Amino acid sequence: MHSLAQKPGFTEQEFAMWEFKPFLKGDSGNESSAINEHSEWLIRMTQMIGIDYLEQLPPWHLLDVKRTASKSDVKARFRELSRSFHPDKLVTKNQSKKELYERIFVLLQNAYQGLKSANEKEKEEFRVQAETLSQLFAHLQYVVELLPFHWTRLNNSEEDDEEEGGGRYILNTASHLNSALTNVTVPEEESGLSVQVWVTFMYSARCGMSKTVVGFIDLAARHLEQHENIKVGAYGCGLYKDHPPKKSDPTGVLLDPICAQFARKETPNVHVIVE
Repeated sequence: MHSLAQKPGFTEQEFAMWEFKPFLKGDSGNESSAINEHSEWLIRMTQMIGIDYLEQLPPWHLLDVKRTASKSDVKARFRELSRSFHPDKLVTKNQSKKELYERIFVLLQNAYQGLKSANEKEKEEFRVQAETLSQLFAHLQYVVELLPFHWTRLNNSEEDDEEEGGGRYILNTASHLNSALTNVTVPEEESGLSVQVWVTFMYSARCGMSKTVVGFIDLAARHLEQHENIKVGAYGCGLYKDHPPKKSDPTGVLLDPICAQFARKETPNVHVIVE
């Protein structure tokens, strides 16, 4: 096996968390590879978690461009991704796959329409609105960005029924795999009772510490998944419209019922959950 340091164009640093490959503008081979990799990532995340996962992503993450990407960059990336997902370019008799690709294409198209605007004020308003739903861990390889629908509410008492958002929430990711659209079937021997240990990272997109440790969490998640069969998930407190942060609770850790049940007053905080 050849080390990265022996390959042309790579720079490797000992004990570094990442290796960086220089990207030369105009290198169509590298650009095409990046497009294919992102297309595969979109499909893989849909198969693992569901189309709802992509619907929660900020538009620039969907297109894999910078938040402040120019109109020409947004247009070029959308056209490249359209080659993979445009309904007219998909040749398949698999109706489920066709429906899935059509839904992904609609999401890409909506992201493109918002980011390509020539009116800077309108474009910034679109970005700010989307940013309120921005997840810090959405694009990482080993950490699963947990969304509200991954949690199932349990009512502990009659008072919980009357109190909006009351009760306790348990992690229930398995029930939300979108097998209907991804054509995924579960073998009979795997359909029985199983246990999965999760390390859950409760964060706030407004919290500086939460942003600082993103890379370290992904590094730890890689080790836990490969050596301990433990999954790592991250949930953004106060990111979602049903329980937005307020002046009295800017991080959402107290008002978001999923975060509030852990009785912590600040983010980030970490918990071990058995699903």
